[in-house]
Amino acid sequence: MTKRYLLIDAGGTQLKLGLMEDERLVNQVQIPAHSEQGIRPALELISGVGHSWLAGAAPDGIGLALTGIVDHEECRLRSVNAKFVDAVDFDFPAWANTNFQCPIVMENDARAAMIGEWKYGAGKGHDDLVMLTFGTGVGSSAIIGGQPLRGRHDQAGILMGHFTIDRASGRCNCGNIGCVESVASGWVLPGKLQQEPGFADSAMAQVPKLDFEALFHHADKGDRVAITVRDRFLEAWSLAAVNAIHAYDPEVLVLGGGVMQAGDLIRARIQAHVDEYAWTPWGKVEVMTATLGNQAAIWGMKHLIDARTGPTPSKPIIPKTIKSTNAVY
Repeated sequence: MTKRYLLIDAGGTQLKLGLMEDERLVNQVQIPAHSEQGIRPALELISGVGHSWLAGAAPDGIGLALTGIVDHEECRLRSVNAKFVDAVDFDFPAWANTNFQCPIVMENDARAAMIGEWKYGAGKGHDDLVMLTFGTGVGSSAIIGGQPLRGRHDQAGILMGHFTIDRASGRCNCGNIGCVESVASGWVLPGKLQQEPGFADSAMAQVPKLDFEALFHHADKGDRVAITVRDRFLEAWSLAAVNAIHAYDPEVLVLGGGVMQAGDLIRARIQAHVDEYAWTPWGKVEVMTATLGNQAAIWGMKHLIDARTGPTPSKPIIPKTIKSTNAVY
């Protein structure tokens, strides 16, 4: 009998939804999250897409990856920073039961992505891994001895983006000082560029949207401001990588997030820094680029549902082309 999963990766910027039948991802869509408006509008969108895919049938389980500190046992969001703030202590199991008549499994989005890469992607075959994701923020997670690191309060391993690397950079929006995120992330990128001497005369000043795509493009073209800021970000991410290796002792470091479209350059820079500065007398940590892209957390949530309810026996099939919904939002 076919097992059907409704899978959601609710990041601060995008909602990524997938419908899986056994281990075949048959439907996928990505829509703006508008996390500043709260969780309820997002859940309405999720319900609409889910019902259009399921055509009145109940899924066997819902997997929800959510930004913030998630209590995976109680399926509650315990704390979040500036995204979906009304989701803290929202009754997600009741929502799943009311709307889909099925159980829900929840996890932090970065940890879910790590689990996806561990079971189906770049980290397959390794049981000691760390993942760093670079995008709007800096996400992280760790697998140690074949177990996702969670800790007593479900926050172990997921706060590497808030390790202090530069006290001079000031206070992060999390309240800490000099975080990796406050030095090098998507939400600080526009300000970092605009504060750079010579910005007004650079190619970046003509860009309609100051994002990572524009940054790496103009750095490749030789723009001095873009090169300076790009290299500063690469240094910050490299420092974070060494800190993560010293903290969690992985064999493999997986790099993910939207910025990894420039993956070869980023991976090579971080690998070189790790080789030179990480204290690993047993050998070298291998730095790898994530292979599942924006599907990583979706596959991670599929695995977590199976961990609670039992897996399907079929071989995973990850198609390059996935049918998308025609729903209008």
